Amino acid sequence: MAKDVDVIVVGSGGAGNTAAIMAARAVASVMMLEAGERVGGSTALSGGVFMAGGTSVQRAAGVQDTPDALYQLYMAYNRWQLEPALVRRYCDVAWRTIEWLIELGVEYKPEELYCSSIDDVARGHVPTGYGLENFNTLHGHATTLGTQVVTNTRVSRLLSVGQRITGVHAAGQGVFSGAVFLACG
Repeated sequence: MAKDVDVIVVGSGGAGNTAAIMAARAVASVMMLEAGERVGGSTALSGGVFMAGGTSVQRAAGVQDTPDALYQLYMAYNRWQLEPALVRRYCDVAWRTIEWLIELGVEYKPEELYCSSIDDVARGHVPTGYGLENFNTLHGHATTLGTQVVTNTRVSRLLSVGQRITGVHAAGQGVFSGAVFLACG
């Protein structure tokens, strides 16, 4: 079976563009499918706040924090009813994600950090330009790396051979790939 592209990304918000960037950096041909008229998803409409502990932005603001402190507070606030391994993973990589976004060009000003009602320190990282600017930065990188973006194209189902996903059915036809990322909210 011939592939149309190496990777199909379904959804064009922050997660979709991040998946496209990572796939394209791995020298893959990437097609991003978006059901709407415009790219951006909820990321482009959001405030873009990202909770993280132990970031360079916090250090610049004089905030002492760690991923472990974020984990302890997050789990306590949720009465330890969440899957601990998932929350631990998020807390351990959140600071690296902020640093990666900064490398891409997203700006987080130390004076814009905020302390939510549950936090004991300022962990809310607000990008300059909010979610729209976060999206614009991600999407700019994804398209610069060659991601093909197709809007007004709803994916109706996954295509498979046995247990292996081989593509998607979209706009009345099959599109085949080596990998499919679902980032469609």
